[in-house]
Amino acid sequence: MGVPKGGAREVRGAFRGKRQAYKARFRHLELELRAELEKQMEKQLKLGVIRPSKTEWAATPHFVKKKTGEWRCVLDYRRVNQSMTTDSYPLPRIWDHLRTTANHQHFTTLDMNSGFWNVPIAEESKRLTAFITPFGLFEFIVIPFGIKNSPAEFQRAMDICLRRCWTTALCVTLMISSWKTDTVPEMMQRLEKVLRLRGERGFYLRLDKSEWLKTEV
Repeated sequence: MGVPKGGAREVRGAFRGKRQAYKARFRHLELELRAELEKQMEKQLKLGVIRPSKTEWAATPHFVKKKTGEWRCVLDYRRVNQSMTTDSYPLPRIWDHLRTTANHQHFTTLDMNSGFWNVPIAEESKRLTAFITPFGLFEFIVIPFGIKNSPAEFQRAMDICLRRCWTTALCVTLMISSWKTDTVPEMMQRLEKVLRLRGERGFYLRLDKSEWLKTEV
């Protein structure tokens, strides 16, 4: 089933609406998609990702087929995003990271497990994430995908988490954190500190997608 979500401590994502609440009309789902939605929601409820909601906001679910043939549920937050003030927190540029990567010998990349879902949402912001289903109205407890300010909130949370070990050798870009060093002992020292900070603050990693002590990227 996976690790419980929303475990990040010391941070709370916050979304703010600037206009009247938006409520979408529920759209009919074919039986196959209805069953798929129920299955995905059951998993999210068990993981602590969503909960039943009482709010005037409501987005609608849609489904996109993956290359594997599986269904991905996406929420149409376009009108919600139009009614939301924009978070101007800066996101790192990949090009800046690449320029600082040159002339280093060792590289490590850590991949987040369900990145956004590690960060809980402030109580007053949860209503803005609500979505309507055949099974009722639900809202997110953690940062969802599709909200325009989710990347900024997640980046802020990651920067707060790793502030104590910030260095020009560290790059945090949404779901991925990467380091470059010239020696293995230096890399191990930094990794130990970063992994400890992530553990203390409740951020989970996908070890199968992380890369350790590579000599090229």
